[in-house]
Amino acid sequence: MRQTTKQQLYRLLYLALIDLCAEGHNAENQLVFLLADLFHNVPLQLDRVAQGELARDDVLTWLRSRAHGTPIEGWLNLRMQKLMTDRRDRQEEYDPLPDNEKPH
Repeated sequence: MRQTTKQQLYRLLYLALIDLCAEGHNAENQLVFLLADLFHNVPLQLDRVAQGELARDDVLTWLRSRAHGTPIEGWLNLRMQKLMTDRRDRQEEYDPLPDNEKPH
């Protein structure tokens, strides 16, 4: 059996988000539609990041510009803020203490 490639997984996620976008539109579920519409190109961009064609920050900049002025802008800003806070918390949790410090 052939091994699945990253590109195939990115494409599968892209297609799933396209389907979710359509379903959100059909069901008049604005949140599902807006989220899927915002993120459906991200898997393809992540493939470009993996190939060195884009930087990760470029993807986030693109997401923020795409969300700007839309009802999903607040959602993205809140989620990014939470991710950054969680990342700092986890980093502090897992960073080893300097040799001269003892745990509390």
